[in-house]
Amino acid sequence: MPYPPPSGAPGPGAPDEEPQKQPAPFDYNERLIGLSAESGNRPEFNARKERGRIGPLRQALTIAISLGLVAACGVIVFALFKDNLSDRDATNTAGVPTTSDSSSPSQAPSSDAASPGSGSSDVRSESSGMPGWPGTAAPDGSEGPSSPPAQSTVGPERVSEADAPRPWEFTYGEVTLKARYLDGKDYAGCKATLKAPIRKMGCHYAVRVSYKAQHANLRMTHFVYDFGSVEKAGKAAKKMEPADVTPPPEASLPGYTQGWFKVKDYGKYVVYTMVTANDQIAVDTGKEYTSYGNTDLGAEILFRM
Repeated sequence: MPYPPPSGAPGPGAPDEEPQKQPAPFDYNERLIGLSAESGNRPEFNARKERGRIGPLRQALTIAISLGLVAACGVIVFALFKDNLSDRDATNTAGVPTTSDSSSPSQAPSSDAASPGSGSSDVRSESSGMPGWPGTAAPDGSEGPSSPPAQSTVGPERVSEADAPRPWEFTYGEVTLKARYLDGKDYAGCKATLKAPIRKMGCHYAVRVSYKAQHANLRMTHFVYDFGSVEKAGKAAKKMEPADVTPPPEASLPGYTQGWFKVKDYGKYVVYTMVTANDQIAVDTGKEYTSYGNTDLGAEILFRM
């Protein structure tokens, strides 16, 4: 649609005057490129040509600023690397265990691993001849079950005589031991087999398991006592002696002439092992049954966690 002529302009029919140029409504290319309407054909816009050239002074300043930035980055990287090395050295120094950091034997169960030829080294108070152990216990009284442990630390929640292996077979290196299950019993408390000084250290209940071996010339009996925590079991094991345990008649070999025992804590449990034998059994054999029998049953208890 043609634009109307400006006011006062001669009409199209006036032959004596040249027609007036009318301004364009709006030229976007002209605003963008910045060329006048009289420049004819407008070239395509080139941003690189519009920037112009960089003078020598500006070039020198650019190089100087770039070098300064590179130097500053190098200083920052060096500082960070140095701090990282200092932190790593401090961590390594703090991680070195000290005497106070190491746990005491009463805080964690010892594996008490046995080795061939040294199984009898941890058997205490072995006796030749009739050991001076206390007599057999009276029938289990009317003691009711003790209160349950306040917390179960290390070891299964509860064990019973049914958990003991039957028959018992043990092999380690050149050592091979076998025993047949004789009998066992679960006690509601500890009074029937454990005297008051040790019982009052926190014993909750007891389990007995008896075996016979070496053609009935040797008898091995384990007493398992639940003390409820690793700390209580460790303290009780250190103080427990044969005089503190009152075994029933079936726990000992009738007419025995030799005896050995071993006490060891395994988690919250204490395993007291007594072995009785007659003169036909060698001392080393009796010690092996005592040591390896105790260790194997303790490991069996911890494996049931």
